[in-house]
Amino acid sequence: MIGIVVDERGEPIAGAIISVEHATTPTSEIGIVTNKGGKFGISLPNGTYVLKARCSDGREATLEVTVPNDQDLEMIARLSRY
Repeated sequence: MIGIVVDERGEPIAGAIISVEHATTPTSEIGIVTNKGGKFGISLPNGTYVLKARCSDGREATLEVTVPNDQDLEMIARLSRY
Protein backbone atom coordinates (compact mmCIF):
# COMPACT_ATOMS: atom_id res chain seq x y z
CA MET A 1 0.00 0.00 0.00
CA ILE A 2 1.21 3.49 -0.77
CA GLY A 3 -0.16 6.75 0.52
CA ILE A 4 0.38 10.40 1.23
CA VAL A 5 -0.25 12.46 4.36
CA VAL A 6 -1.54 15.98 3.76
CA ASP A 7 -2.77 18.92 5.83
CA GLU A 8 -6.14 20.66 5.64
CA ARG A 9 -5.02 22.56 2.51
CA GLY A 10 -3.76 19.42 0.77
CA GLU A 11 -0.07 20.21 1.35
CA PRO A 12 2.12 17.14 2.03
CA ILE A 13 3.42 16.58 5.57
CA ALA A 14 6.97 15.27 5.90
CA GLY A 15 7.92 13.30 9.01
CA ALA A 16 4.42 12.14 9.95
CA ILE A 17 4.33 8.77 11.70
CA ILE A 18 2.01 6.09 10.32
CA SER A 19 1.23 3.30 12.79
CA VAL A 20 -0.86 0.15 12.64
CA GLU A 21 -3.25 0.48 15.58
CA HIS A 22 -5.33 -2.65 14.97
CA ALA A 23 -5.21 -5.49 12.48
CA THR A 24 -7.33 -8.51 11.61
CA THR A 25 -4.18 -10.11 10.16
CA PRO A 26 -0.87 -10.13 12.07
CA THR A 27 1.76 -7.79 10.61
CA SER A 28 5.34 -6.94 11.46
CA GLU A 29 4.86 -3.33 10.31
CA ILE A 30 4.47 -1.15 13.40
CA GLY A 31 5.24 2.38 12.30
CA ILE A 32 6.85 4.23 9.43
CA VAL A 33 7.67 7.87 8.70
CA THR A 34 6.60 9.85 5.64
CA ASN A 35 9.28 11.20 3.31
CA LYS A 36 9.80 14.90 2.48
CA GLY A 37 6.92 14.71 -0.02
CA GLY A 38 4.56 13.28 2.62
CA LYS A 39 4.56 9.85 0.95
CA PHE A 40 4.87 6.44 2.56
CA GLY A 41 4.75 2.79 1.64
CA ILE A 42 3.73 -0.03 3.93
CA SER A 43 3.58 -3.74 3.24
CA LEU A 44 0.44 -5.31 4.67
CA PRO A 45 -1.09 -8.71 3.94
CA ASN A 46 -4.76 -8.97 2.99
CA GLY A 47 -7.00 -7.91 5.86
CA THR A 48 -8.54 -4.92 7.61
CA TYR A 49 -6.42 -2.42 9.53
CA VAL A 50 -6.80 0.75 11.55
CA LEU A 51 -3.96 3.11 10.66
CA LYS A 52 -3.15 6.28 12.54
CA ALA A 53 -1.16 9.16 11.06
CA ARG A 54 0.33 11.69 13.49
CA CYS A 55 2.64 14.67 13.19
CA SER A 56 4.64 16.48 15.84
CA ASP A 57 2.27 19.46 16.11
CA GLY A 58 -0.65 17.31 17.29
CA ARG A 59 -2.55 16.82 14.05
CA GLU A 60 -3.73 13.29 13.42
CA ALA A 61 -6.03 11.10 11.35
CA THR A 62 -7.35 7.58 11.87
CA LEU A 63 -8.32 5.47 8.88
CA GLU A 64 -9.79 2.01 8.54
CA VAL A 65 -8.26 0.32 5.52
CA THR A 66 -9.11 -3.00 3.91
CA VAL A 67 -6.31 -4.47 1.83
CA PRO A 68 -7.98 -6.58 -0.89
CA ASN A 69 -6.60 -9.77 -2.42
CA ASP A 70 -3.79 -9.16 -4.92
CA GLN A 71 -4.56 -5.47 -5.44
CA ASP A 72 -2.47 -2.36 -4.90
CA LEU A 73 -4.03 0.21 -2.61
CA GLU A 74 -3.48 3.97 -2.51
CA MET A 75 -4.72 6.22 0.29
CA ILE A 76 -4.68 9.83 1.43
CA ALA A 77 -4.58 10.70 5.14
CA ARG A 78 -5.75 14.26 5.77
CA LEU A 79 -4.54 15.48 9.17
CA SER A 80 -6.49 18.04 11.17
CA ARG A 81 -6.42 19.57 14.63
CA TYR A 82 -8.95 18.39 17.22
